[in-house]
Amino acid sequence: MPKSKLNFDQITTNLAYKVSNSKEAYESHELEVIEGLKETSWQVLCNSSQNEKTNQYDYKAVAFVNHITKEVHISSAGTKPTEKYDLIDDGFVAFGRVPYKIEQAKEMVNQVIDLLGGTDEAAKYTFSTSGHSLGAIISDLTGVDIISRELPFAKSITFDNPGSAPIVQRAIDAGYFTGKVEVSIKELASHCEVYNAKPNFINNTNSQLGNSKLVLPKKVETVTQDITESSGFWGFGKYLYNTIGSTIKSCSDYLGITSVVKQIEDHSLKNFVNIKESATVVQTNNWQKIDGKLVVEKFAGSDKVTSTGNDVVLFSEEEYDSMISINTVEYGYDDLSRAKTCTQQELDLIGADSFNDVVLVY
Repeated sequence: MPKSKLNFDQITTNLAYKVSNSKEAYESHELEVIEGLKETSWQVLCNSSQNEKTNQYDYKAVAFVNHITKEVHISSAGTKPTEKYDLIDDGFVAFGRVPYKIEQAKEMVNQVIDLLGGTDEAAKYTFSTSGHSLGAIISDLTGVDIISRELPFAKSITFDNPGSAPIVQRAIDAGYFTGKVEVSIKELASHCEVYNAKPNFINNTNSQLGNSKLVLPKKVETVTQDITESSGFWGFGKYLYNTIGSTIKSCSDYLGITSVVKQIEDHSLKNFVNIKESATVVQTNNWQKIDGKLVVEKFAGSDKVTSTGNDVVLFSEEEYDSMISINTVEYGYDDLSRAKTCTQQELDLIGADSFNDVVLVY
């Protein structure tokens, strides 16, 4: 059973990566997911391989339905190494263009509506989406298409999103969505929530559409750690290191290969397993950077540790005699992790999920 909504989004997105596996392999993994969801009333409604209109251009998605809570969720996978149109769409995304898969995403919504009994029945459900990497772009596009149909839509939750803002705008301008998008980009952004690993060349591709948060690294990783299938074709980096060995390391350091492979590992969907907002997530200032450093917002516990690094810049405002003072402090990722750990220990001690739940009695 998922520990949180974020955990549900990660689990369902991981299943979407399995759609293009063999039928037996996919069904085996689907059974595991269904078993984990059985206490939640969620069930698989369909997947993209079951319809000729969605089983194109390497589109991989799974739709879930909860008839008790009247919810529908569509999860989209990102790039896989052997799938040509994933790589082509990656190129489109890199230049802010709309990927081929927007058509299959729209057909997936059509299929879901048909399975629910038509538009009138579908309107009784609240939709949501999720995705990782290229699938994050597809998730946001799917969400906007659902909104264009005037169906209830909650959130597009995405992991290590390459940045969908220019792509969504281009799709609107070109009239790619099923209906006319009547709401502003700002309104669309309120339906998008982004959970990114520390900045890498993938999640810095384009400007982000939604509320962007930093998921702190769980531990220091090495380039030889296991890379899951959902890392995409970048698993070749691990193959290179395991095959050639440490003799290449000095050359790879010089060429920047070590840094690139490390960024690729950070991008993997595995880094978003069991995210806990109070323990591992920090709000950013729209994924903006100053002198190459990510700008993060002040959070409970950020004043509990001394800075030992300069990975991020934390901005805070203090008022003194009606004057606003803006303070900046540089922190390392480890500093933020220690601050979050201290805060979580305090919350565990008093049995609260956040300090918003704490009522002070004087």
